Amino acid sequence: MRKLLQLVLYMSCSAILFAQSASTSGPQTYGSIEGTVLANDGKPLEGATVYALPALNMRQQLRALTDSNGKYLIKGVPSGEAYVSVFDEDKGYPYNFFAFFINPGQEMRKVQIPVQKETTEVNFKMGDRAARLELEIVDDRGTPITNTAELAFTRPDVPGSYMTGAGDHISLLVPPVRFHLSIETPGFKQWNYENKETGGMLQPKPGETVKLTVHLVRTEQ
Repeated sequence: MRKLLQLVLYMSCSAILFAQSASTSGPQTYGSIEGTVLANDGKPLEGATVYALPALNMRQQLRALTDSNGKYLIKGVPSGEAYVSVFDEDKGYPYNFFAFFINPGQEMRKVQIPVQKETTEVNFKMGDRAARLELEIVDDRGTPITNTAELAFTRPDVPGSYMTGAGDHISLLVPPVRFHLSIETPGFKQWNYENKETGGMLQPKPGETVKLTVHLVRTEQ
């Protein structure tokens, strides 16, 4: 009986070691992506962040920075499909993981990553720079509201809304497209941007800074 148990234990350990050996000795299922990023004027965009999202695990984000020639190389990308895009907040190109921030015609690129090979010529030419939205949120007396406000951005050409929390002063890049903005804060009525000329939509121009002071009205106690 003891010899039988020893034999079973030996066979189990051998099976584990064999499985580990097989998993480590097999081919690496990774590839890489390279390309060039140009600004909207056609010049190389240095210092931009290029990121890849493997289709099988969109939470895994791989990044690389462009060099002085606008070139980049992302290594260790799992084989299969991956989505690739670019952002550079300092130069007016927002992080566009959320669809609200994607400029028209600049959606994420979907590329195929073969095993142990380099996927080349995944190039980008950036479009118009984003606008900047600066908000100051105050009550009916003009006093800054310290409660956390919930902002909801909605654009007609993109499904769903982008929502974010912020304080009494907000500054962020927004795409130069038509979009609606609403703000909710505990203890105050919901605020909606209104403009009859644009159908209740904000419509900033590329590179423009839009400054708004939002006056919230308290709910009846």
